[in-house]
Amino acid sequence: MHSLSALGSIPRAGSGFSPIGASFDAIYNRGLYADSGFPRAFADIHSLTRASAKYASNAAGVFSLFASGVPAITDRGILIEESRTNLVRNNSMQGAIVGSPGSSPNNWFRTGNTPGFSSEILGFGSVNGIDYIDIRMVGDGTVAPRISADSEIPFVGGQTYTHSCFLQKLAGSNINFTLRNIDLLPASIIGSTTTISPTSELLRYSNVRASSAGTTLGRIDIVPENGASPFDVSIRIGWPQVELGAFPTSPIRTTNAASTRAADVITIPSAFASLTQGSVYNEREDTAGPATSNRVIFNNYIDNNNVNYHLVQTNDKDVLIINTGGVLQTALTSVNSVVAGALYKVAYRYGQDDIAIARTTSLSPSIQTDTGSTMPTGAASIRVGGFGGSAFLNGYLRRLTLYPRKLTDAELGALVA
Repeated sequence: MHSLSALGSIPRAGSGFSPIGASFDAIYNRGLYADSGFPRAFADIHSLTRASAKYASNAAGVFSLFASGVPAITDRGILIEESRTNLVRNNSMQGAIVGSPGSSPNNWFRTGNTPGFSSEILGFGSVNGIDYIDIRMVGDGTVAPRISADSEIPFVGGQTYTHSCFLQKLAGSNINFTLRNIDLLPASIIGSTTTISPTSELLRYSNVRASSAGTTLGRIDIVPENGASPFDVSIRIGWPQVELGAFPTSPIRTTNAASTRAADVITIPSAFASLTQGSVYNEREDTAGPATSNRVIFNNYIDNNNVNYHLVQTNDKDVLIINTGGVLQTALTSVNSVVAGALYKVAYRYGQDDIAIARTTSLSPSIQTDTGSTMPTGAASIRVGGFGGSAFLNGYLRRLTLYPRKLTDAELGALVA
C-alpha cells in the first residue's frame, strides 16, 4: 500500500482507509469500498455482468472459482478480462487411469511403450485448485516421446493462438521440454516451439503461434528435448489451454468439450465523476504482456468521439487520452513500456487546459502535463477495466479512487510514490 498522508484520511467511523475528498474509492485486494468516505459493499457502487464462472488466483498462486456474475476478487485485486475459449477439450484429466502404462486422459495422446521408451501414469488430482496429471517417462534417447493435451484442435488460418499449461518436474533427469503449437497442413507440418526447463514449482508457461493460412487442424505437444541421452523424468502437467489471442488469460476448465469464459463488464454510477474536471488514481497488476489491442483501465465515456480514458495501447505504452468532438485533445504517453506481471500506480487530473499524469517511476520518471485541452461535455457513463464491451484490461485492478477536484502535482506524486 502507498502512503496517503499527503491527502489525509476521512475521520468517519469505519472509513479511515479512504482519502479526504474522494467521491469513490475501491481497494479491491482488501475488499474495502467507499462512497464519499462512507463504507459500502461492492454491489452498492458497481454493476458487474459476466455470464459465466471464472477462475482467479491469489498471490500464493491458489486458484478459486467465482460464479457467474460474481466479481473475481482475490488479494491481487479484481481480475477483469475479455471473453476467451479454451479449445483443449479435456484439461481436467477426465478418464485418466493410474498404471504402467495406465490410461491417458480422454482425447489426449501419449507415445506408446516401445523398445527404448516407456511411460506410466503416476497419479492425478488437484493442487492449488489446478487439475493435474503426473507422468513418468523413461528412455534411452533413441525415441522422441510426445504428450499431446488434445489430438485435434481446430485452428483458423491467419490467426494467433496461445498455448499454455502448468508444468513441474517431480523427479529425475534435468532435461528440457518443448511446449509446441503445430499446424497440420495437407502437405507439411509446421510449428512454433518454446523450450522450457521445468522446476520444482508448478509454474505456468506459454507459447504464441500465428497459424498459417489454410490450416485446418492443430495439435499441441509437450516433447522432451533429450537428444541421444538416456532419461528418466517424472513431470506434472496442469490445465493445458489453447486460446485465440496473443497472450494467455485465466485458466478455463474443460471436461469433454471446448469451453468459453464470458467477459467482465463493469460500470459505476456516473455521479462519481464529471467529464469537466476531476482526478483518477489506480493501482494494477498488468498480466497480459504484449498487446494486440488497446486495454482500457478506466474511462468516462459519452461516445467514441467524446471520452476521457486511461489505457495500455498496442505499443505497450501507458496512455491518458482526452478526445472531444472527435478531436484528440491530449495523449500523454509513458516513456517506457508496460511489462507483464509488474505492478503499476498511476494518478492523473483533467480539466480545461490543465491535464497532468504521474506514474510509477519505471513507466515515467516525472509528471507529464498538457495546458491546451478542451473537455468533452454531456451525459457520460463510467466504465472500469474496459470500454464496456471491448478493450478489456486483462489484468488485476487493485485500487481505483476518484476525486471531483483536480489534484495538485504534489498530490499526484504522493499517490504513486
